[in-house]
Amino acid sequence: MTLGPVVTGTSISNKTVMSFSGELADAQYLHELLTRVNVNDVVEKKSKYDLHDTKYYHSYVSRLFYNRKNKIDPLFNNIIIAGLNSQEYDDNDKDILLYSEKQNNEEYKDIDKKDLYIGFVDMHGTQFCEDYITTGYARYFALTLLRNHYRDNMTEDEARSLLNECLRILYFRDTTASNKIQIVKVTSKGVEYEEPYILNCDLNSRDYIYPSTMLPATGCMW
Repeated sequence: MTLGPVVTGTSISNKTVMSFSGELADAQYLHELLTRVNVNDVVEKKSKYDLHDTKYYHSYVSRLFYNRKNKIDPLFNNIIIAGLNSQEYDDNDKDILLYSEKQNNEEYKDIDKKDLYIGFVDMHGTQFCEDYITTGYARYFALTLLRNHYRDNMTEDEARSLLNECLRILYFRDTTASNKIQIVKVTSKGVEYEEPYILNCDLNSRDYIYPSTMLPATGCMW
């Protein structure tokens, strides 16, 4: 979910995306650091491909956060890193061929579930992987919905509908949230940013429109 013009998700490579909650400045520092790590390694290896998969970045961030915590200089973020893990090496172990580079090959047309990766890191360096991850208020209001309705064989439309419902509930519950959201997805073609759109959030409830003095129990609190 976005707050004003800030989009809380950004790509690290062409198959890995990072989302965050917490301090914007710390998240910007982290994004710049990961981008620099990726570029430096590509230049050093003289490769035209990204050298690291999503699992690498997840591990790197967890160790970075743990190290900063031990120095009593933590990064105040909860991070979600998602993307693809599949990669292959050539005979000389020089270039890594990304899954997205082989998208025209029928053999790689569909992504295997084992190639999908989503991991979480908190400010202490605690990390884990799951099929779905939430941060902030979503841990209280959206996680239960995801647990009840998530299926391994969900279609994209079903997943979008579930996400919209979760974000709609969060908008109602969080006074600082915006109803303008943007979906970012990772496919065999790489990271795809969709245009932001407005959630249909109708606040015209009778309990919001009429004062409590007009309710049957005069002067009651709802």
